[in-house]
Amino acid sequence: MEANTLHSFFYARYGETGQTDALDIAIGLVEGLLGDTPEDDLARAVYLSNISVYYTSRYKKLGSQEDLEKAIAAAEQAVETTADDHPDKVGDLMNLASYYDLKFNEFGTEEDLEKAIATMERANGFTFDDLSNKAACLNTLSTYYNSRFQKSGKKEDLEKAAGFIEQAAVIALASEDSPDKAGCLNNISTRYRFNFDMYGGLEDLDKAIIIAESAVAMTLEDSPDFASRLSNLSTHYNSKFQRLGNKEDLEKAVNAAERAVTIGLSGESFDFTSCLINLSTCYNSRFESFGIQEDLENAIAVAEHAVTQLELEDIADSSPKQATCFSNLSNYYGSRHEILGNHEDLEKAIAAAEKAVACFPAQTTSPGRAACLINLSNHYSSNFDRLGRQEDLQKAVVTAEEAVTATTEDSLYRAVCLNNLSNIFSSRFNLLGDQKDLERAIDTAEQAVAATSEDDLELAGRLNNLSNHYGTKFERLGKLEDLEKSVAAAEQAVATIKDNNPQRAVYLNTLSNQYDTRFDTAGNWEDLEKAITVSEQAVAASVENSLHRATCLHNLSNRYFSKFDRLGKPEDIDKAIAAAEQAVNITSDSCPSKPAYLNALSCHYGCKFDRFGNLEDLERAITAAEQATASISSGNIDRSACLSTLSELYIFRFDMLGGLEDLQKAIVSAQNAVDATPESSTRRPAYLGILSRAYISRFNRLGKQEDLEEAIAATERSVATTSKDHTELARRLNSLSLCYNSRFNRLGRREDLEMAVSTAEQAVTATSSENFSFPSRLNNLSICYGSRFDRLGRWEDLEKSITVAEQAVAATPNDSPDLADYLSNLSNRYSSKFDSIKSQTDLDNAIAVAERAVSSTNNPLKKCVYLNNLSNRYGSRFDRLRNLEDLEKAIILAEEGIAGTPKSSPSLAGRLSNLSDHYTSRFDKLGRQEDMEKAITRLKESFSISYVSPLSRIQKGKRLAQLYHYQKDYAEAADVAADATSLLPRVSPRYLSRRDHEYVLSQANGLSAFACSLALRAGKPAGTALDLIEIGRGVIAGLIIDHQSDVVTLQQHDPDLYERYESLRYRLSAVPSSETDSSLEDVSAVVKRDGDRPFHIERELTNIEDEIRRIPEFARFQLPPDMEELKALAMEGPLVAFNVTDIGSDALIITNKGIKALALECLDYSEAEGMLMALNQMSSKDLERMRENNKRMKEILKWLWLSAVKPILGELGFSKHTQTADGCEALPQIWWITNGIMNGAPLHAAGIYEDGGGSPVESAMDFVISSYISTTKALKFARDKVQKAQVGAERQALLISAHDEGLDFEGEIQAIKATIGQHYEIAQLKEESREEVLRHVESSSIIHFSCHGVSVGFEPSSDPPKSPSDSYLLLRGLQNVSGESLEERLTVDDLARVRHSKAQLAYLSACSTAKISAERLRDEMIHIANAFQLAGYPHVIGTLWEAEDKSASIVSTAFYEYMLEDGPDNLNYSVAKALHQATRKLMRQRRFRRDYLAWAPFIHIGA
Repeated sequence: MEANTLHSFFYARYGETGQTDALDIAIGLVEGLLGDTPEDDLARAVYLSNISVYYTSRYKKLGSQEDLEKAIAAAEQAVETTADDHPDKVGDLMNLASYYDLKFNEFGTEEDLEKAIATMERANGFTFDDLSNKAACLNTLSTYYNSRFQKSGKKEDLEKAAGFIEQAAVIALASEDSPDKAGCLNNISTRYRFNFDMYGGLEDLDKAIIIAESAVAMTLEDSPDFASRLSNLSTHYNSKFQRLGNKEDLEKAVNAAERAVTIGLSGESFDFTSCLINLSTCYNSRFESFGIQEDLENAIAVAEHAVTQLELEDIADSSPKQATCFSNLSNYYGSRHEILGNHEDLEKAIAAAEKAVACFPAQTTSPGRAACLINLSNHYSSNFDRLGRQEDLQKAVVTAEEAVTATTEDSLYRAVCLNNLSNIFSSRFNLLGDQKDLERAIDTAEQAVAATSEDDLELAGRLNNLSNHYGTKFERLGKLEDLEKSVAAAEQAVATIKDNNPQRAVYLNTLSNQYDTRFDTAGNWEDLEKAITVSEQAVAASVENSLHRATCLHNLSNRYFSKFDRLGKPEDIDKAIAAAEQAVNITSDSCPSKPAYLNALSCHYGCKFDRFGNLEDLERAITAAEQATASISSGNIDRSACLSTLSELYIFRFDMLGGLEDLQKAIVSAQNAVDATPESSTRRPAYLGILSRAYISRFNRLGKQEDLEEAIAATERSVATTSKDHTELARRLNSLSLCYNSRFNRLGRREDLEMAVSTAEQAVTATSSENFSFPSRLNNLSICYGSRFDRLGRWEDLEKSITVAEQAVAATPNDSPDLADYLSNLSNRYSSKFDSIKSQTDLDNAIAVAERAVSSTNNPLKKCVYLNNLSNRYGSRFDRLRNLEDLEKAIILAEEGIAGTPKSSPSLAGRLSNLSDHYTSRFDKLGRQEDMEKAITRLKESFSISYVSPLSRIQKGKRLAQLYHYQKDYAEAADVAADATSLLPRVSPRYLSRRDHEYVLSQANGLSAFACSLALRAGKPAGTALDLIEIGRGVIAGLIIDHQSDVVTLQQHDPDLYERYESLRYRLSAVPSSETDSSLEDVSAVVKRDGDRPFHIERELTNIEDEIRRIPEFARFQLPPDMEELKALAMEGPLVAFNVTDIGSDALIITNKGIKALALECLDYSEAEGMLMALNQMSSKDLERMRENNKRMKEILKWLWLSAVKPILGELGFSKHTQTADGCEALPQIWWITNGIMNGAPLHAAGIYEDGGGSPVESAMDFVISSYISTTKALKFARDKVQKAQVGAERQALLISAHDEGLDFEGEIQAIKATIGQHYEIAQLKEESREEVLRHVESSSIIHFSCHGVSVGFEPSSDPPKSPSDSYLLLRGLQNVSGESLEERLTVDDLARVRHSKAQLAYLSACSTAKISAERLRDEMIHIANAFQLAGYPHVIGTLWEAEDKSASIVSTAFYEYMLEDGPDNLNYSVAKALHQATRKLMRQRRFRRDYLAWAPFIHIGA
């Protein structure tokens, strides 16, 4: 055989055996022939053509790029050496074009594709002898143009491809025996599918399927082309399924793809990898449509096989086919990560996507590269969702932007990239909340729409996307124009897509959502009806049992729910549940959407329970929510929504059944929802709201203040992170108002009340009157106005409260389930008005409205509320008209309400208490003992409930103790009263403002005295009785002492502990408190870190105090004196605490031996009240009544002596005259602890004075030197101050005077200056400002005021409110300042901020500086003199009433003379004695002998 034919033999053998040796021999033989053949020999072209084929075969076999390059070079020479008229010219050109195309497919170089097209165009220009070759040329040329379209996205390439394939089809179909007929048909079918993809014509897709079926039928099964043509047919079936949603088409696609792969596995396929790619795509389509996890696993397995097959085929890393394999595989890994939450899958997805991108040269423009970049961008975004790393989010954005630049502006694929970029911007906005990202999302989405032709199938999807972005913007900013744009875009999307397109259901869903949002915003009923209709159309347009249908059913269920929420009709909630259950049932457990559907179902069941109270619905709701939470991966962003819903349902069940474990679950679930949501997420405020509700529920159940604080903190953060234009702002403000009102009810803090009113007003203002929530917001505002009326007594607040409540009722449909709530509130408001002005009309209105509330509800839990209110209204009418029928109704209604109230309900205590009141009223009316027993039983139950507010429990405890006392059960009465008193420290936390302390404590005034009396009557030890007094009296003073106390011993023992303690004391004192109206102009300013909240500072301070007390040497740290400390305090003289109540009068006498109680049988409470009230109204400056007042004063002093002071002195053995010639040296000292009604009693002056003159027959001043103190704790504080002041005491005296034309203040100052000038460095201030006086006060050891003093009463409802803390020294009279007449005052409030470690004496030569004018705050002993003592002055001289000018000057001058007789070093022991002597000096003067009002007001307070 000759060499020129032998090579053909070996090549044929290679074809039969696949042995490369034969191929190498063939190549070698041809290379030899070429070497022997002259350049001009015509045979050379033949050899070049032959060897190009052989090189190509060896490249395909071994993958050496050198062989492919040699093949191309040989083919190029063959073309060049072959004449144009030679019959082989066309074949050589077609071969060369195929090699260029092979190189392009392997390495992705666009230049090779251009060469392939140019070469094939040149071949097509020749005349073909065989039309079948012409058809093959056209067919191939169509393929190349289609490849370029895939690369560039240019529409003209697609049109050229279509033109050439149509020409090929005409030729191929005309020839029955054309060998390339099947191939042409296959390509033609592909072209028709491309047409369908571009324009959506179903006729094109049907033609594609028919022609592809023909191509498959014409191809023998053992043909290498059979598998690829079968795979192509599979692709067409899949497209048809995607278009029409017919599952039969999808099954055909899967079957054809599986068959193609099976054939490929046998080695009979030219393109096995493509078959694998198609099969994985089919499996994925079935997974995405029906959610079967097995299909996703199959898709992944097949895609992994495809990647492996590429490696076996040794296809270059830059192959477009390889890019497709990696890109598909990355998507499948991403889908599995979304379902299972396996982080490894996401890492694999990113790695595969990065490999796909790497298959394309960097910076090149092609749709394939852009698609891979889009895919990678989405995975980076998912990784950010998982890890929260900013770098991943930035990568996502950069990659998406790169995808846009990877397409030319005229590329059809550019719109795809813009659309994706808009979604990435939107995702970043949702995660970080930067408004600029949302604007970018909208801008790029609009560009995507603009870049899409009207006949493009993708236009509807891009409009839909734009609609969603505008919807998000509306949610963020609340601007109606954005909502209108969202609706318009959604309507365009629906109008653009054909009726039989399954995607139509998706766009109908979006449109339904936008209609629903517009309904929620504007309240237009037509929008909700549209939303329902469109949702029903979406369901009908979706594929049966598909995931799309589940989505549509889910959306439809939400629309029915909205309708139910508005109208409350049972059929609507039933429809919502039915649709939600269908959505759940047709969704596989592995589907990522199933948790969301379960969550919606749980919400619907929960709402049905809330409206109708069927516990079975609640259990179903919880089951669904638990399934949703359990089935969603921890990294899924929707997990927070499921957790939040579950939390709400646990709260519902707690409300129903009272299980604390449900509350704990609710808090944990809500907290997890918040923690799993980025701070910038727009969902976070809603989850914070649920967390707040959970904490509020636990607060109501357990009464722990920390839960209320957590609730407020969560709601404040919710409001602060909600934009001012957000539609949910009003609801969140309303919730915040409710929280503030709860804290006001708990603590009585006015700032909370003002904040509650302010936020409620803002909530109403931010709510459209058409919004169905408007009545609810009005109702809450009415409640807030009512609370402010109760606190401040402003009539305008009561009128507002009624008006707003009436508006809420008027705005509510009669069939609304909320109407009863609003009616009940309105009844309460009418009742408040009746209580104020006693108009029967108001009470009748209250009853009528309350009856209507009861009849308007079917909810058994809420009905109990309304029954209780109605019961109270009948009780009020009984009190007014004394008609027993009203009282019987009240009792029946109250019993019914209690019977239906869960035992764990926080409302039970109040309802039991109300019923007890009714039983007590019936006992008072009928005298039946069984009613009293019932009253006690019910009130005892009420008092035992520990989770109500401490103040409420205190009031119930006091009433219960009174009932026991009435029954003469002193032991029970004493125990209950003691328990109630022990709650007092809890009602007044340290961080309350002074005014709030006063208001709250005024509600418990007299409790400790009552408890003390009962304890003594029950035979309790005197020490126990004293403890009760100390707990309940001087609470504010005790807090100031704790803050002012010097803890230097702690510093010496443990410097670190000392620093922590001092830091906390400082932080607590630095907490600002508002006494005026508040606003939430900037809510974010209210939000503080937990550590900066007053409650948390106080809790930390309490904890550190407990830590300090665990040190043995500090076991009594900041506590009232114990027995040993009390005996030590009494070493300098006995302490006597008075306790006078209508139960009995007692003196608790503390000596260095212990405590004993002395019953003061002659001290009658009513008589004492009358005597001391008369004293409180006297004035030494009332010249007209001077004689009468002094006569009355004489009687009072006698009464005090006989009923109180004399028995005590007798008990102490002090009733013998022991004074020396100077009148007092040998007298013992005594400290009077005067609380309650005895405040202001001049015990030091008590005595019997003879009729003919002022000299006493016997008086306290004959036997003891008197000092006064508010509590034993205050005395210990003063004694400690004395010790500190003596160390390095500075002798600086400050003399302060005011100007008054009628009084000689300056003369008094000059007399004192002359007396003390030789001992003290004198500073003198006259008519100075408050700031200047305070500056000097804090540095002077002795201060003396000569000015006016004013004692202010307690009138919290006055305008402005009056407080004993407003009591003042007048530093400067009225002066005109900026057109206003202003006084310069130094108030008790000002002094509360003074802390003077070296102070010694404050002499207040002014009127009423030790007078108690606030009867409702007697136990607090708030007056100017005590304020100086608490500021650090261990000795204070004050006045019990208005002091007469002359007498004040005489006493003050004499006082300093006596005090300094032995020099200034012994000041501590001479102050009380000096005042005693100065007073007696005044008494001895004839002018003042019978002027008791002139000499008796001066008292010593302190150490």
